[in-house]
Amino acid sequence: MDHGYSITTEDDLTIIRLYRDHTVDEMLALMDEVAETTTTNHRLWDVSGHFTLTSDAILQLAARGRLLWQRPSKVAFVAADDVAFGALRVIESRRDQPGYRTSVFRDFDEARSWFDEPHDPDVV
Repeated sequence: MDHGYSITTEDDLTIIRLYRDHTVDEMLALMDEVAETTTTNHRLWDVSGHFTLTSDAILQLAARGRLLWQRPSKVAFVAADDVAFGALRVIESRRDQPGYRTSVFRDFDEARSWFDEPHDPDVV
């Protein structure tokens, strides 16, 4: 069955790619699936062209992320269009917690290389 996304793991990085727009409930279920089935502390969400959620939905995603991932981690989002980029910056600001680093990018390769940069020792 095609769920409109893929989840792959490369070394210590989980890559989640969306292939269609998802409802907030589908995104929350996807977040639950990623939390339950992966063990990496690094996640790259590629939502290029497929992120059209409301402000309320974005706040729900940020709140769920705080509950699901409380250990130190790094998370990158890739969004090609301006609206999605701005929306993901809201998630970035709402996920401010110790040991958690997040960044939003427009380019997948740039986001991927961000995980190789030196970082704060309190973040894995």
